[in-house]
Amino acid sequence: TYVYWLDLNVHQAPFNKLAMRQAVAMAIDRNRLVKLLGGYAIPATQLYIPAYHQYDPALVNKPVYAYDPPKAATLVKASGYNGQPVTVLWPNEQPLEQSLALGMQQDLRQIGINITLRATSYTSINAVIPSLTGHPMTMYQWSPDYLDAYDVYSAEFTCSANAAGGFAAPHYCDPVADDMINRAEGLPLGPARDALIRAAQVRWLRSAARVPLVFQKLTDMV
Repeated sequence: TYVYWLDLNVHQAPFNKLAMRQAVAMAIDRNRLVKLLGGYAIPATQLYIPAYHQYDPALVNKPVYAYDPPKAATLVKASGYNGQPVTVLWPNEQPLEQSLALGMQQDLRQIGINITLRATSYTSINAVIPSLTGHPMTMYQWSPDYLDAYDVYSAEFTCSANAAGGFAAPHYCDPVADDMINRAEGLPLGPARDALIRAAQVRWLRSAARVPLVFQKLTDMV
């Protein structure tokens, strides 16, 4: 399973304002995105894939930012955003990615964000994102290397990973969340460790520096 998310550049307008990032998180109709993908996906209300031990079932029915377009539109207006174009980089290496990008664009336009799409490759995205002056929004995906959330956290979310650019780092850094992960790594596998890693993810979701979209369903024919 892959997870698709939106990277929001917290150092560049308009997403240097938390209200605008929260609006994006509330505007995405993930159930509709699943339909656009022909059912080959699961709505994602978190960044950890379902196969991770730290996947949080509580976030399925009670996400950090629930789907609420009217509230999202109110946040956009209150933020002072004046309709300037926002270009979204999106990877066009899989057929489903175009449907995902178009569905996301429609959702964000409905709350008043002037979204334009720019298709490119993952290679180009990885080259652009580390720059603080890079694109304000990028669609990206992560596939697991092993079935523990430290996999994605260590590569994408830590302050050191973001300072180095990561794979598609939004340059958001949360030392408190990093401290939770560091403490978790000193614990044996089990509930206490999982709880700390889940709590670190909740802090990231509240920042809306990364907004989850869907988990892609992969189908193999044997």
